[in-house]
Amino acid sequence: MDDFDPRSRKPLESVNASTTPWTYETNLKVGKKMSFRGTNVTLYLRAMNLFNRKNVINVYRRTGNTSDDGFLNSPELSQQIVAARGEQYVDMFEKINLQNRQHYWTNQGGDLFDEPRQVRIGLSLDF
Repeated sequence: MDDFDPRSRKPLESVNASTTPWTYETNLKVGKKMSFRGTNVTLYLRAMNLFNRKNVINVYRRTGNTSDDGFLNSPELSQQIVAARGEQYVDMFEKINLQNRQHYWTNQGGDLFDEPRQVRIGLSLDF
């Protein structure tokens, strides 16, 4: 089985013993209807996650948080690599895998956070 397959996981605590962070987002939709040569025209603006809140939807398995995947803080995993490649490797690892979440994206196919702000502007025509 795959290392990330949930069927191989062993529970660390009883069911429902942990909670996840509270998530919310504010959405906004505004529109203006007009009539132009017998056609109804609606201009609209829709903003999803208006305040660009970082809602946590996943965490790293080893640590249970979004800012550390546990690799660098675990000597049995990283000691030989860091010793061979030095502090430049640590800086590169932090920038690519932790700040940009590339490692999680590659292995899990998703992100640690929900969608960022999206703004859509549109035009609707009614004949």
